[in-house]
Amino acid sequence: MNKAELLNWIIFAVCAVSALAVYSSYAKTADIIQPGRKNPVAFSPEQYGLAFETVEFTTADGIRLRGWFIPAPGGEAGRTVIFCHGWGSNRGEMLRDTHFLAEQGFNLLYFDFRASGESAGAISSVGYLEMRDFDAAYDFLKLNRPHAAEQV
Repeated sequence: MNKAELLNWIIFAVCAVSALAVYSSYAKTADIIQPGRKNPVAFSPEQYGLAFETVEFTTADGIRLRGWFIPAPGGEAGRTVIFCHGWGSNRGEMLRDTHFLAEQGFNLLYFDFRASGESAGAISSVGYLEMRDFDAAYDFLKLNRPHAAEQV
């Protein structure tokens, strides 16, 4: 094998490895921004004997989000916790471990981020777009549950 052939093989190998790296990066990124949706939501406030309202609101960029508002047993005045589930999860997963806070006098707002649970959307940004989702949840409280929005 002469030097020209060897150089051609080296160039081919570098191009093949580079193409594989680009493809692997693309595939992993697609998995991150398009997580497998956990739907249906497996847990509900009804399972824990909690009074609740199913709520729906829209983000500034037009994505419809769904969730639950669970008022504190004594009424909505007081402290409110807005729950934000993790990537690849949904509001039901949070409810399972936090529902007891309603009995402690907290209003609870659970919602599914975009591309999660029962909310619309197909792409997760792992933070950037989800800030809009949280803002929409807080705006929902201020508009529809002003007493609950006083201490978030």
